[in-house]
Amino acid sequence: MTPEGMAATEIIVIATATVLGPILAVQAQKFIERTTERRRARRAIFHTLMSNRATRLHDDFIRALNLIDLEFAPKNFRGSADRAVINAWRALFGEYHSAPADTASTDEQRAWNERIGERIVALLATMSKALGYDFSEEQLRRGIYYPKGRVDLEQTQ
Repeated sequence: MTPEGMAATEIIVIATATVLGPILAVQAQKFIERTTERRRARRAIFHTLMSNRATRLHDDFIRALNLIDLEFAPKNFRGSADRAVINAWRALFGEYHSAPADTASTDEQRAWNERIGERIVALLATMSKALGYDFSEEQLRRGIYYPKGRVDLEQTQ
């Protein structure tokens, strides 16, 4: 068929496909890259929290906690899983800010530490589900290797 025999709508469709096709392909690729990077960043936070859950005062653990708001931010909510992560983080954050006074009894301090531990397990379980892992709360609570020698070393420091 010659250009003279083509209808005007056919010419418009061909021209539009020729111009918009590459533009849409680039935009689709950028979307895929952003999604991949976001997932990688969220997994990195989870991996850091998991690998340092026995050493909650470790700088990496604290840094990862502070990145939760950035990577699971409300503006980025893709669904209830992200919202649940933010809610679990806010519950832990609130508990951190209700620490007992230095003059608190040993029992009060122990109870607060237990609440913190439970909030961390809840946060990790929620993040686990949001990221497609299948960890039970029991695995998160007890599946930690932390040698006694390392505990003794940290206590002496």
